[in-house]
Amino acid sequence: MKAQVDFQLKQMLDILKLRLSKRGIDLAYLDVKDPQITLATAQQEVMFRQGIDQETGKKISRLIKDSKLKCRQPAG
Repeated sequence: MKAQVDFQLKQMLDILKLRLSKRGIDLAYLDVKDPQITLATAQQEVMFRQGIDQETGKKISRLIKDSKLKCRQPAG
């Protein structure tokens, strides 16, 4: 997102979050970076995350392996 001042960036982000929530999209998928402010413009990156990151995936995998659960196929 680009704007002239930091205040406008905050307003744009609020509008984006409002519209996404109205469409039923969880705001936890947003990855909002810190704004970069120069004399002429203010910029801020907002990215949508899809899936889980590698570190979280490794933690989940480790927890499953450490639980030592056995899975059996149903007879049938």
